[in-house]
Amino acid sequence: MKNHSGFTLIELMVTLALAVILLTLAIPNFRTMILDNRLVAVANRYLADANLARSEAIKRGVAVQIVANTGGWTQGWSVKLASAGTVIKVADPLKDNVTLTVNGGGAVTPFTFNADGSSTATATLDVCDSNRAGERGRQISIALSGRVGTNAYTCP
Repeated sequence: MKNHSGFTLIELMVTLALAVILLTLAIPNFRTMILDNRLVAVANRYLADANLARSEAIKRGVAVQIVANTGGWTQGWSVKLASAGTVIKVADPLKDNVTLTVNGGGAVTPFTFNADGSSTATATLDVCDSNRAGERGRQISIALSGRVGTNAYTCP
């Protein structure tokens, strides 16, 4: 009697059927994870640039602004000196249907950080995916103390 190694046709079909079932369940969740990570990445980019503006204001001893590019926050933003207008950094426009708006409307408002690191106004900005209304998003908050933070948010 010979020893045969390998799979039978039935074993192969059962294995393929299980693989298809697992992939059918996993792929939609993986897509949601990718979309959620895009929102987190945008929020973190803004957070880093706002912290850069604050640290530059403290380091240089002058007011520094983070300003939306022409067309609104979704078109990117710039970090620049408030008085001289010297640009320190420019952020690229957002991609993949991700939007960034000032809470309460799409106002194009510059946020100014004073030489002591404080902000001239409080604000919240919403980071959402325009294709997924009512889904998870991120909210960026700027406090009068100059602290910038993010938290989870349900997009309108």
